[in-house]
Order: sequence, then C-alpha cells, then structure tokens
Amino acid sequence: MESVGASPNELGIDEDFAVGGSAASFEEGDCWWEVPADVPEGTAITCGTIDVPADHDDPDSETISLAVARIHREGAPADAPPLLYLHGGPGGDVLGTAPEGLLANDALDDRDLITFDQRGSSRSTPSLNCPEKEVAVLDALGAAKPWAEELTANQAAVTACY
Repeated sequence: MESVGASPNELGIDEDFAVGGSAASFEEGDCWWEVPADVPEGTAITCGTIDVPADHDDPDSETISLAVARIHREGAPADAPPLLYLHGGPGGDVLGTAPEGLLANDALDDRDLITFDQRGSSRSTPSLNCPEKEVAVLDALGAAKPWAEELTANQAAVTACY
C-alpha cells in the first residue's frame, strides 16, 4: 500500500489490532486512488487491509477483508487512542475516493484518524454491492408500476447479484 510521508513503523505506530479477542495484522498496500496532491505537509496516509472473521462468534470462520486508511500527522503522539471515522448509512463507503475532507481535521494534531469500508461495502471484500438492485430501485422510483411488478423486478435483481 502507498504511504505518503513516513511509514507507520517510522512513526512508532503498532500495526497489530485486536479483533474479536485475537490479534489481526494490518497489511499495508497501495491506496485505491491517487493520493491527493494537497496532502498537508507532515501528514501521512497509509492504506491497507485487515482480515477479520466473518462470524464474530467463531474466530475460525472464513475471513473478510476490510479496506482501511490511517491518517497520521507528524507530531501527533503515536500512542494516543485513534479517532475512528465511520460511514453512517447502510452500504455506503468512505474509501471509494481519497478521504480529502478528513485531511484538514484538527483532531489529527492530537491523534491518528482511522477509517474503513465496512463489511460488504465498496473496497472491502467480499463486496455486497448489487448494481442490478440499484437499477431496479431507480426504475421503481421513476415509474408508477403496480407493487407486485416492482417486487418481482427487485427480487429478480437480487437473484442476479447473488
């Protein structure tokens, strides 16, 4: 993953995270988008993934891979608890594009900011994105069809995805 500025290890950042009672490692890799040219000086964006159990109650279950970005500003204490930024809606994403709006956050003076695409969304895998369902919903909003016809179209769209 691409890191702008110093690497997490150079900044004293521990890359192991506790997930479901066990340690999960952050795998650094390239960012999914071009890093913005106007990243403030002394600010590092590190992208990567962390694999977590698909079933929280079964640490031996299949894993899913969460896309993660960590923003660190030089001078912020590496041992300060990070600020976690979450997307608010179901199925939305944070990392579909570069998190430019988060780069100027004053909280970065005191702590890192970590954000990730939640299970099933955007850059995390497996993806639960269903473009066919989105088209069916937009079609239903754009035309007044009988409810049974809209339901059938939505069921067919979901079946096409999964």
